Amino acid sequence: MYSNPKFNIVGVCDVNIEGAQNLAERYSTLSFKTIGEAIESLGVRGDNADGCNTSIDGVVICSPSFTHGEIIHTAASHRLPMFVEKPVDETADKIDELFNVCEKHGAKLCCGFQRRFDDSYVAVAEAVKNGSIGNPISANIFFADHPCPPIEFLLTGGDIFMDLCVSLFSCVYIFL
Repeated sequence: MYSNPKFNIVGVCDVNIEGAQNLAERYSTLSFKTIGEAIESLGVRGDNADGCNTSIDGVVICSPSFTHGEIIHTAASHRLPMFVEKPVDETADKIDELFNVCEKHGAKLCCGFQRRFDDSYVAVAEAVKNGSIGNPISANIFFADHPCPPIEFLLTGGDIFMDLCVSLFSCVYIFL
């Protein structure tokens, strides 16, 4: 059912509980409104006395940047390793503080760029870097998520520039 058999999805968390339920149903797993609820219900690795394979071994955070801090604090307090979408948070000070929290609790935190190793994006980045396709003179930002995020996210949930501008694929560059 999963594209990577090395992983077992034990729960899906989303403040949009209906969205969490729909995704959880697709993967025959449980849904939660918060990471705290998931931890309380499922436990963390090593905590399950019965040895079942439903405890949480790690967390993948893919939510608006302004929500990352609370999730990272909660997961770190349980020493859970985390993979978080870019950017980790909205300011350098907040990012430093979150990595310090993780270090204090012995939790691993990895920030990833979902397309950073895609061959076509690497080729474009290299072409820009070495000037083989010209010098960039401007960039236009566009929003190309499909399907469109829920209106609640767009109205209150995130800073579209913060969440998208750090990605090469979010920009159209104009070259001379």
